[in-house]
Amino acid sequence: MTIFKRYTAPTLPLPPQDYAQTYGNELIKILRLYFDNNDATVNAIIALLNAGGYFPSITAGTVTAGDFIGGDFVGDNITVTNANFPILNSPGIQGGNGVFNQLTGSNVNASLFTGAGRQINFPHGAFSSSLNQADGNIATAYAMTYDTTDYSYGVSIGSHTTTFTGSIATTTLTVSAISSGSILPGMIITGTGVSASTYIVTQLTGTAGSTGTYTVSVSQTVSSTTITGTRSSKLVVTYPGIYNLQFSAQMVNTDSQIHDIDIWFRKNGVLSSSADIPNSNSQYSIPNKHGSINGHLIAALNFFVDLEAGDYVEIMWHTFDTSTTIEALPAVSASGTTPAIPATPSVIATMAYVSSPTTPKTQITPIGVIGSGRAGTVTIDVTNNTA
Repeated sequence: MTIFKRYTAPTLPLPPQDYAQTYGNELIKILRLYFDNNDATVNAIIALLNAGGYFPSITAGTVTAGDFIGGDFVGDNITVTNANFPILNSPGIQGGNGVFNQLTGSNVNASLFTGAGRQINFPHGAFSSSLNQADGNIATAYAMTYDTTDYSYGVSIGSHTTTFTGSIATTTLTVSAISSGSILPGMIITGTGVSASTYIVTQLTGTAGSTGTYTVSVSQTVSSTTITGTRSSKLVVTYPGIYNLQFSAQMVNTDSQIHDIDIWFRKNGVLSSSADIPNSNSQYSIPNKHGSINGHLIAALNFFVDLEAGDYVEIMWHTFDTSTTIEALPAVSASGTTPAIPATPSVIATMAYVSSPTTPKTQITPIGVIGSGRAGTVTIDVTNNTA
């Protein structure tokens, strides 16, 4: 470890009134010692800078710097405008609060990295729904939807959308043309003359998600018109990684019998069940109505899922009896028999980043070969080709 000493200009002796050789010798000796020390320090600094630079330790309440390369970086509050380290390798980086507007490097390696960590922002999102959600057909899979974003950084709500031409007679929607997207169960549809809160229950005939007939939730009469459909059911991630998906759904059973529901996860899927995540289903039994009070149960669990940038997950569900739904409960005011109780969302879902992707992916790109003649027996062996 190199320790640099601080040097100041020496105090020179006052010259005698008459010339004296001893004064000249003493003056030269003092100046030579000063310049020798300066030369040694400058040469040492140049050698260190050429080798990449080294600072054994910086300890301060606040450190502000454009660039830093060193062994130890210690401080209660560290503020760096721009730190660009090809390699940051330090035995100790310690600080109660470290703020970096830009920190880039090919390798950051520290045996000790401590601090409050409150400036670190991991991708996350928290979402909920204030709407009742019904399973109108026991043979159809529905997706839980959201209408409220509570927190969002790198995770957001996405929607399936469609535009089509259709007419409605009682509860049958006839679609004659599709302009964009696919028609999905649970989509809220809007258009001239379409009743509020009307949603797609199930498809009856035709090409899946396209032209044909559908059952809708509200009986009405609508002449042929342009209709749009929206289902806000996607949980979309901006950054690749492994995410922890947690949810709770307020299940309500209005029947006198117990009924079961299934809940599972679908990744990047629209209509095909092939997008369902294997081994992700859970089954719940919803209590029956007791007296005048409906049966209630919170269905909840967490699940890890590996996602690429732009991927999305949907929470799918199905009931064995349509008397079981997902219901939002209103807030309760304080009275003589109950305290004030907040409202109950029908669905609450959170997504939190827990790890960078762990599955290795190898991309094989063929290289063109041009030539003529006989090469003999050619054998190609490709291994570890994981898409």
